[in-house]
Amino acid sequence: MRTNKYPERLLSTTEQDLQDLLSFIVADNVPAALAQADRIEKKRNALSTYPGLGEIPNDQKLVRLDCRIVVVDNYLIFYKISGETILMYRMIHGARDISRLLTDLGND
Repeated sequence: MRTNKYPERLLSTTEQDLQDLLSFIVADNVPAALAQADRIEKKRNALSTYPGLGEIPNDQKLVRLDCRIVVVDNYLIFYKISGETILMYRMIHGARDISRLLTDLGND
């Protein structure tokens, strides 16, 4: 069992994505927002231990950037393993226009 954890770095867009998605949910249902935050945190912890957990996307631009995707309920987390660090680029609801939202991916 792997015991070393990869540090993660949430880019500013990812921090904003997380804040936005939780604010959206909390406006209607505080317990649901807390539960969603918990599920995201558990997935992030799993990625820190097993960074290859996510899927390789079908989009060729994302493949060229070595980007991976992990799903948490209706949300997609786009990340890249950079050395011993996990760079989290975006957390986006799956119903959104993902290709438009990912136009600046890789400009870190």
